[in-house]
Amino acid sequence: MSANKKKTTIMFTSDRKDGESKAQYKWTGRKYSDIWMIEAQGKKNNVKWSEAVPVPGVNTEYNDGVVTFDEKYTKMYFTQ
Repeated sequence: MSANKKKTTIMFTSDRKDGESKAQYKWTGRKYSDIWMIEAQGKKNNVKWSEAVPVPGVNTEYNDGVVTFDEKYTKMYFTQ
């Protein structure tokens, strides 16, 4: 899911080990999922993606995920 009109940021859900959630989700035995983002760096024909980082100020102590935006990209919605 693109997180901006220019399509240079992608947000996704992951339960990777470096996330902000600390509790273990009993169904999977892994940590709760967080919302992460990566950003495009470079020009159109030579794009490289940044390392994934948790989205600041969004993640909670529960499973966070399935991100979508309004048509103006001014509001983000996600499930919890």
